[in-house]
Amino acid sequence: MKKPKKPKTLADIQLDQFLRELDTEKGRKRIGEDAYKEAKAAERRKTIQPAPN
Repeated sequence: MKKPKKPKTLADIQLDQFLRELDTEKGRKRIGEDAYKEAKAAERRKTIQPAPN
């Protein structure tokens, strides 16, 4: 007797999408550009915190 599949959570769907993007050069470039833009915005807002030692 098979158990019915439970629906995926939003987090699972987003993780699957992110991992699929990492599989392509175009996806990796977009992720990198988004991370860079967010880091620069955080720098302007002065919200970057040093990493704890």
